[in-house]
Amino acid sequence: MDDTASNRRKYSRQPISLSALVHPQQGRSWLCSIRDFCEEGMLLTGGSGSRALSSTGAQAKPGDVVALHFTVATPSSQEHFRTQAKIARLTDSGNSMGVIFENGIEQRALDTLMDFAVAAGTTVPADFGETGDESADGKAASAKSKSPNGSMRASEEIADRGLRDRTLPTEAADKLKTRIRTVAAQAIARLGTNYCKTLNEQFIVNARDAGTNALQTRYFEVLDQLEKGQEKFTSDLVTAVLAQIDKVSDLDSILDRRRRRESGNSTRLELVDTGSFEEWLMVAELISKTENRFTDQLLDMRAQFGLLERPWSHKDVIPIGPSAVCWAFDDALRTLQTSSELQKEIYHTFEIELAKILTNLYDSLARLFDDSRLFPKLEELWDSLRPKYTIRNRAGVTVQPADYQEMDQSMREALMAADGVGSPMRMDANPFDQQTNMQSQSYQTARSILNVGRRADEMQGKPRAADLAPAGATPNQIYKNSEIVDALTKIQAAVGDAPSADTRLRPRLIEELKSHFGRHKGLMEEDYDTLAFMEHLVDSMATDQLITEGVRDWVRRLEITLNKLAAQDPDFLQSDPEDPHSAVQMLNQLARLGNSKGPRDGIDREVGRRVDELLHEVVTDYDANPKVFAEVVDELHPLIDRQARTYRGNVERTVRASEGQQKLARARRRVAGEVGDRIAGRDVPELLLELLNPGWRNLLVHTHLRHGAQSNEWRDQISVLEQLQGQLDGDTQPDSADYVDPESLLKRVVEGLDSISFDPSKRTPLTMKLSSALVGDTTGKKTPVVKVNIPEAEVERALGLDGLLPVANPEIESEDPKALDRFEIAVERARHIQVGEWLATSDKEARPLILSVAFVGDDSTSFALVNRKGVKTLEPSLQDMAEGLDQG
Repeated sequence: MDDTASNRRKYSRQPISLSALVHPQQGRSWLCSIRDFCEEGMLLTGGSGSRALSSTGAQAKPGDVVALHFTVATPSSQEHFRTQAKIARLTDSGNSMGVIFENGIEQRALDTLMDFAVAAGTTVPADFGETGDESADGKAASAKSKSPNGSMRASEEIADRGLRDRTLPTEAADKLKTRIRTVAAQAIARLGTNYCKTLNEQFIVNARDAGTNALQTRYFEVLDQLEKGQEKFTSDLVTAVLAQIDKVSDLDSILDRRRRRESGNSTRLELVDTGSFEEWLMVAELISKTENRFTDQLLDMRAQFGLLERPWSHKDVIPIGPSAVCWAFDDALRTLQTSSELQKEIYHTFEIELAKILTNLYDSLARLFDDSRLFPKLEELWDSLRPKYTIRNRAGVTVQPADYQEMDQSMREALMAADGVGSPMRMDANPFDQQTNMQSQSYQTARSILNVGRRADEMQGKPRAADLAPAGATPNQIYKNSEIVDALTKIQAAVGDAPSADTRLRPRLIEELKSHFGRHKGLMEEDYDTLAFMEHLVDSMATDQLITEGVRDWVRRLEITLNKLAAQDPDFLQSDPEDPHSAVQMLNQLARLGNSKGPRDGIDREVGRRVDELLHEVVTDYDANPKVFAEVVDELHPLIDRQARTYRGNVERTVRASEGQQKLARARRRVAGEVGDRIAGRDVPELLLELLNPGWRNLLVHTHLRHGAQSNEWRDQISVLEQLQGQLDGDTQPDSADYVDPESLLKRVVEGLDSISFDPSKRTPLTMKLSSALVGDTTGKKTPVVKVNIPEAEVERALGLDGLLPVANPEIESEDPKALDRFEIAVERARHIQVGEWLATSDKEARPLILSVAFVGDDSTSFALVNRKGVKTLEPSLQDMAEGLDQG
């Protein structure tokens, strides 16, 4: 999308992700997604398979009128909208459509969509970052900022307007952008230089240690490219980043460009398979990792950069944000013409250098913004970027329940697991209908076990516990609840607001009770069991090696206060599942916040600071204010929401990337099967194999990805293959009914190879060989056709797909029947693993590691596992997963 087209657009498109249902004039209804909207239209996109527009039989075309139905979550309910629209255009091979509303969309629907987009974080509130120079307030502010005698700073002017007109005076903004440009230019130039130096040093070592001459040669080729192109690479990188500061890009053009980078040019088949597709995935993963690393800084920059230029409030448009820098690197890297086989090492090295530079750059920009005194407090700006409302489930996570029902299965299951909504479910399950209260059942069971144990001891003649009051004790022989609470308060005064010491609380409490309230007293059975239960509960949480150390500290700090609550309200753990006690909610929240990292990692600094403050309130205020738990729960909600959005976004990126790889695997598998039917177990012309690997094979893969196996393009390319095989074998003669003139056949081969930009240095000799075998020389003499036998088990190797297709039936090399049986059991266990399940393993340093299953491939042949931040950590195959389970 160019700037001219953007300027012609009457209304700005707002990005969104929302399910919709289109009812065409013929065929079945089409389940799709709303990708963006404005007052006059929408962009609708479909999925694959049964969610494809082509599968509905609609035969839609521009100008058709369709009925559109969509549901939008609101703070209190779900709003349903039905309207009519006209198809303006069809894109993406007919699986996306732009629609227009001839009379405009209903205002209520537009307002609801905008509120939802703001709440979902896909767009910025209308009052954030608006240019104010044309308003009366804006003119006054601008005039005052230019006046030498003005008594108000720009930040005071903005605050005085109640942040109604969020912009900076033009002159001040221009000066600040100039300073930002200078700082960014120095940082990005240093990034380019450091990266080239580090990569050079690393590849020299790798070349020395290369296991083969071929691999060593590739390292030397990159080193040669670095030596020749380092200056141009660095210059291109700096220029690309600075260009985004000098000329503000609108969100539409940025996202449109990156969609093309993802799916390829619409008229050619160049950017889908092999290196280019995997390269796009690497860039996307690099962006995701970097954004996760700088989450807090990104929120600050969105708020502050948005006051300079409104589009800069979006993380993908911030000119020095991770997304902008990573795409600039990807563009600049093309000048080096590096080997595709070394791309992972090349991008990994850049990831390391990028983290170092961005840390310093973002710190420098934060000081620059602070020193400028042009901005309101960050807290005020954050409020403008946050959703206007949230809808929470009982775990405190923002959800839109109706959305799950219309998602693709893999995305639905992954996001439900990410949101903490139940376990993996089927479409007809209601994630919000919990029939049983497992927490209450566990509590009652534990109390019953303690009581049964005590009765069993009595029946066996064992003495009654010394701390219990005698059976039939009088009130004077029993410690009152108030006395228990007083004793806990004395202990708390002694230990202060810190995690409890190694000494167990219950013995210390008993001693405190005896010292101050008499040694002739004892505890009631109910109080004794409550103390025992709380002791076991705290111990289990505080000693679990798979819980983050920070969470264990939090639980220890709360032990005394929780025991006070248990003494006054023994049944707080078995509260109504629809409305759990606020203390239970708080424990769940702390677990979610603390478990965002591995068990040996610390808590996020800002999260830890805020939680420490809130826990101090609980410990110090509980005696005077028992409602402090509920107040803290409300204070923790923003932290939970922020972390949940980050986790959900990371999981969604992981699933989409895995689905892209899955589509590629499906296409390769279909090509292997289709071609295998024609060559397996036969003597095949060598020329045909040379054409297939890799040229025609890649063309077929591209076509399957773009058009599918039912398309005319696919059938045409298969027919070319069959015709070539028939003529080279001699089975298809000029008098055959399906015979194609060799010249025409060669022309179709050249056109097909050219459409995927097949290397001309390989294409020309290949077509000349085919011409010699099919047409012959000027005398008509043809080159003899050499054939090779292709066993059925060698088809994938012959096509160059060996090792690229997932293995559906993994095996191990062993002659031990027991080992084979164990591995077969492990394979079956792996096949039953579902999205949302958690797996315990360890990292390279043997530290405990908990990962969640975010994606399961076809036939469970591949998996994507994410860590507690939702970032992809492992991509095991079925073989890897089975071996891991087999080895424990």
